[in-house]
Amino acid sequence: SFYIQSHYTCTHSLNNIQCPSNEIRTEPMFIVPLDICSNYSVQKCLDVYLLNEQIDDRKCDGCKQTATTIVCKTVEFYPKILTVQLKRFIFDRNQAEKLNTNVVVSLRLNFNKGKIRYDLVAVGCHTGGCDSGHYYALVKL
Repeated sequence: SFYIQSHYTCTHSLNNIQCPSNEIRTEPMFIVPLDICSNYSVQKCLDVYLLNEQIDDRKCDGCKQTATTIVCKTVEFYPKILTVQLKRFIFDRNQAEKLNTNVVVSLRLNFNKGKIRYDLVAVGCHTGGCDSGHYYALVKL
């Protein structure tokens, strides 16, 4: 038996606009969780995921003040196998909803301005709603 471990390392640099302290977190990630938007491709979702993100009213670990923080994501290690999850379910306190938005899936994903490429080999699909359904896979042979 052998196991294939697929993970990437993503560094989150948290820059508090009002405080000179910076917090850097490096964590291994096994699945890239992508939010989906209407008429987006998986590549576009990946590009949006890697954009800097502004978080308002975050408590700074350095100065303990609440401030606006910019989260900068940097991928430091690219795995041989990349696993991407499209976040199709939205949950809040009172309800759950499945997004039935069309997403374009291409046969190749690019990281780092095309220097790192991944070829599509399989897609996991779900039919049904939030509380029931079936999963199936489409695999490239």
